[in-house]
Amino acid sequence: MLVKPAMLVKSVDGEVSDAASQPSKSPQKAPDRRLVAILIGSIALAALAIQLYALFRPGYLRGVTEYDDGVYIAAATRIVHGSLPYRDFAFVEPPGVPLLLTPIALIGRVTGIRDALVIARLVTALVTALNVVLLGVLLRRRNLTTIVVACAVLAAYPSAIVTGRTLLLEPYLVLFCLLGAVAVFDGDEIAGSRRWFLGCLAFGFAATMKVWAVLPVIALLLACLPHLRRRFRPLVSGLAAGFVLPCLPFFVAAPTAFVRDVVVVQLERTEPQRVAMATRLAYLTGIWGTTLKLDSQEIYAVTVGMVVVIAIGFGLGYASHRGRLAPLEVFALASLVVVGIALLWPDEFYYHYATFLGPFLGLTLGIAAGRVADALHRIQPAVFVVALALAAILIINGMAFAARQTQAPAADPAVTIDAVIPSGACVVTDTTAYLVNANRFAASSSSCPLIVDALGTTLSLDHGMRPAASLPAGSVVVRTWLHYFQHADFLILSDAAPTRIPWTPAVAMYVNANFDQIDIGGARILERKGYHHP
Repeated sequence: MLVKPAMLVKSVDGEVSDAASQPSKSPQKAPDRRLVAILIGSIALAALAIQLYALFRPGYLRGVTEYDDGVYIAAATRIVHGSLPYRDFAFVEPPGVPLLLTPIALIGRVTGIRDALVIARLVTALVTALNVVLLGVLLRRRNLTTIVVACAVLAAYPSAIVTGRTLLLEPYLVLFCLLGAVAVFDGDEIAGSRRWFLGCLAFGFAATMKVWAVLPVIALLLACLPHLRRRFRPLVSGLAAGFVLPCLPFFVAAPTAFVRDVVVVQLERTEPQRVAMATRLAYLTGIWGTTLKLDSQEIYAVTVGMVVVIAIGFGLGYASHRGRLAPLEVFALASLVVVGIALLWPDEFYYHYATFLGPFLGLTLGIAAGRVADALHRIQPAVFVVALALAAILIINGMAFAARQTQAPAADPAVTIDAVIPSGACVVTDTTAYLVNANRFAASSSSCPLIVDALGTTLSLDHGMRPAASLPAGSVVVRTWLHYFQHADFLILSDAAPTRIPWTPAVAMYVNANFDQIDIGGARILERKGYHHP
């Protein structure tokens, strides 16, 4: 009996692959491209509408709404003025986002840093909507139910909504991870080597924002195991180029400080207490974005329910592909598991961390729903209508969540700070966002400390340890902060200052003896005694 040789096919970038390795076709035809584009575009516009609605609520476009956003635009501003993170000031993240923000910081040299942050917030809202588009593009060859569910989950994901209205790392981290995924997958399958290199380049650059980008790369390795030998070289070269080239100038300028801030601080960072498992699951599943008041057991039950839905959908996919999951399905499932475990494991957890799980949760839920629709192919139009209804409910809930989150006007102390602190004065603060908000970040004196992140500075000085009032007066942390205060004309301290600055008796004594206090609500302005206003 003669065996026919396997049919050879060419991938999009011209690389020959084995048709026998391709999955069996879906029982449904490929969806109409125009309809796919309309669906993806509509959901992305809904996501953008949610972000803009939140941004244009009172105080949220220009006010003080976050701690981290001031840090990132301040770091980019320092770079365009010739100062380097790690060498000239502490910065406990890789340099990716400040590098991305340098064009906006250049605009800020003309308009002021306050307007630069406004532009950055608008750009972040656009990036959040673009992430929805990229997720849809990744799934464009699957059925409409898959696309609608996946895109709607990401568009209405509560943590993505909150991070999208200001300037945080996670939306940009998600952006480059999704760009990488779109490049390395050709439909359900692995793309050719050239696209693989470009995709891994994007994943490598994502790691310059947060090293968490290595987590979906682990999932990628699992998805391409049968092809790993042919893809190993573009994988390694792409990841290396994407991460090393942007970081190299900063490492060369200050190798010890770079390793300390980016690696040591993150590994040794301590937290006062561990965030409860139920709280984390509420953020990761999106429950916190609803009006439901669930106890721990109910949160666990909802989480199990999601796992069951995903298991059913992927089980159907496994059965319909003759005991095989497509590489894209392996990547989706592995990313959800790896990223989920990584966010549940350490003591540290903040609301915006969950944003990184959003695209992978949307991806797996979308694929699972699509597989159910394939199994029910005789009534697939009805399943699609249900998916559309679910998407509408999610989007409406997302808008309602954004309204609740921005119900109270954001603080905008710019007028008060501007009236009290003259332009060019040296100001030391525990919250850089105050200086950004009032256009008082730049000082005319060259002796003014170059601080962009008070907490990060303390962590860098003390190898990841948080501020403590019990530190000895001679410790490097206390001596450094006293040095900063000695050069300051003004201090701006928030209620959270003791959690960012070592408020020891020596520090408190110096501040009380040398500064007069002015109350401005949520923060305090302190003016150096005898300061002569210009």
